[in-house]
Amino acid sequence: MDEISFKKGAEGYVAEYTSEGRTMVQIQGVKSGRLSISQFIDTMEPVAMDTVNFTNSVIEINVPAGMKVRLLSDVEVKKVKALVIKDTAAAGGGGGGESYVLPKASDSALGGIQTGFSESGKNYAVRVDGAGKAYVTVNWTDTTYTNATTAKPGIVKQGAHVTDATGSEDAHTVLNKLIDELEKAGVLASA
Repeated sequence: MDEISFKKGAEGYVAEYTSEGRTMVQIQGVKSGRLSISQFIDTMEPVAMDTVNFTNSVIEINVPAGMKVRLLSDVEVKKVKALVIKDTAAAGGGGGGESYVLPKASDSALGGIQTGFSESGKNYAVRVDGAGKAYVTVNWTDTTYTNATTAKPGIVKQGAHVTDATGSEDAHTVLNKLIDELEKAGVLASA
């Protein structure tokens, strides 16, 4: 369904069509008017559903597929376009004739994600376990650190602070004090 045609009748401007399900209808009148919406089974009398005021309006008409829809306007209708909202139950939608579009997840909104990312550098793919819970496997190696030696790098602790030379001590005394503290800290090998 794309366009709905209205014809002038005794009661006003009338359109009838067979519903294809939940439909969004945009209606433009020559001037402001009232639109009465009815539904019915073929050969039966229309049953009023709603009345809306319109000039250029979008209206949702939720009538089960196969039922007849009758639109009655009290003003001339310039143009009407209709868009049927397809049932997405089979594709994981809301079901029951209601359509649902899962929004994309972002920093500020809950939503859906798609798995299947190919790992690259330090960027790892999200996976989903059998219970539907997401996880990330980070590939790392446990490292055991040892103390540094003159032959290999390792962990060293910070040495004690050595007071700056004041000028009253000779440089030799200050240097020896610094070497002693570095040896105690394990930064330098002991003699």
